[in-house]
Amino acid sequence: MLGLGVGFYGLAGNEYPLGGPITPTDIASDDLLFWFDSLQNVTSDRGTVTVWQAAYFSGGDLFAIPTVAGQTALIAGTPTGVNGIGTGGSNTFELKDAASSGSDVELTLDTSDGGWTIMGIYTATDWNGAQQALFGDPDDSSNFFRHDAADSFTVKASNQARTLDLDSALTDDDFVSVMLVCSATGDLVLFINNTAQADTESFSDATKDLVIEQFGRRATADTLTGKLKQLIVWKKALTSDERTQVDTWSQDYIS
Repeated sequence: MLGLGVGFYGLAGNEYPLGGPITPTDIASDDLLFWFDSLQNVTSDRGTVTVWQAAYFSGGDLFAIPTVAGQTALIAGTPTGVNGIGTGGSNTFELKDAASSGSDVELTLDTSDGGWTIMGIYTATDWNGAQQALFGDPDDSSNFFRHDAADSFTVKASNQARTLDLDSALTDDDFVSVMLVCSATGDLVLFINNTAQADTESFSDATKDLVIEQFGRRATADTLTGKLKQLIVWKKALTSDERTQVDTWSQDYIS
């Protein structure tokens, strides 16, 4: 007979059977570049975010610093999201290698080397009110991924843009999982809550690499309004099975 307190608890050092719930660090882990999670590693001062440290970064320590000091604040709720309350009510972060005065970090996703996958779980107060970028580069507009003022997303890599139409409009203030998968040959598929959108596009060739140095904005425009919960980038095109794993994990964050 099992005694009280004996059962599934404590297996593999977790409180869950079979080693615990899956997280992004378990999915295509060899090719995971970074993962920002609003539930952890956020430093704030009097309610404003000062540093958002990556939950995982393959290159060591990676920090996201608000472009305007003190412009963002944590939002109550389960799970929390990072919300903009500063100028324009916007979320804008630049990638740094140190919490306060580190140099900029520019990450290049090599398309020909297995492709890449970028995703965010986030929302906008008005998806179609203006162009709003999830990823970008503060130095120029040659690389970005944004929701357009119409029901579409545009990705621009190595100064070549491709636009993918949505099957249906996104709902304001709803959190959605937005994932763009680029194959090693430059083929692009957009997934909304793990549903492939009908419109697919391709870069002209596999030399169109994507550079990421900030999120929430493209250069100094297309600033995101709304809340960010999760940001993840892989240095490969995720397979169907891997995307299913991501979708299972993401259900707690999608409204």
